[in-house]
Amino acid sequence: PRLPSKDRSGPLPDPLPGLVRAMVQVAPGVRLMTVSPGRRPDKPLMLMMHGFPESWYSWRHQMDRFKDEYDVVAVDMRGYGESDKPPGVDSYHLSKLVADVGEAVAGLGHSTCTLVAHDWGGVVAWLAAAVRPGVVDRLVVMAAPHLGLSSVNMDLRQAMMSWYILLFQAP
Repeated sequence: PRLPSKDRSGPLPDPLPGLVRAMVQVAPGVRLMTVSPGRRPDKPLMLMMHGFPESWYSWRHQMDRFKDEYDVVAVDMRGYGESDKPPGVDSYHLSKLVADVGEAVAGLGHSTCTLVAHDWGGVVAWLAAAVRPGVVDRLVVMAAPHLGLSSVNMDLRQAMMSWYILLFQAP
């Protein structure tokens, strides 16, 4: 027996009502998608950066938790989700990703932020805090060791667990 089909025409319901989406310019021709539970420009900025292969959606629960204390904004990093995807490998050099952090903070109307990051976003965040210390007030990084410590602690066992990173180097 066949089940009756449901009418699936029309727009999908918003799974996270109340979230505000906007674009912020970080470089010529490069805009990042930002999502917030409602901008609070009178509060300090908490900027959230996702890991690979994630998006702003990874931060939906944390945005809700911190929305009263911070102007909470999660971004889709360049090349992800609805953010612009500039052509060429050079467009994704770490120096450009780090610059995006400072430009996003300024584009969101702030001069500093609490930077919260996970995985690949954490690698970018560590560097942003080092290169642009005046922009990052506080840094929270999950699942991404400090680059200095990761090289010191690299042994054969850790190298074998990190083999997948080599796949991202392949053309």
